[in-house]
Amino acid sequence: MAERAAVCVMLVNLFFPYSQSLKDRRSIMKSFEEKAEKRFHILIEDNCLSDNYKIGSLTLACLAKNGENAKRKLRNALNFLEENYPVQISRMEEEVF
Repeated sequence: MAERAAVCVMLVNLFFPYSQSLKDRRSIMKSFEEKAEKRFHILIEDNCLSDNYKIGSLTLACLAKNGENAKRKLRNALNFLEENYPVQISRMEEEVF
């Protein structure tokens, strides 16, 4: 029997310690979204509705051959975020379907 594909969805809350405005937060989020979508072949949605420029929220999603591959891609994207942008991950939830 063939292995079934899986989707991993990850909700990530972020803290922007050096952000001074909504424009700062948006530019960081937009840059990450563009680079990570191309590099890791994932989908990213900025779902932060807050006017607080120090916090943000992203939803990341990935379709892969199995759940472990999907999780790995999203975790690699988060590592890329932490290593290349001035943000801190304050909370992360993931679910595989």
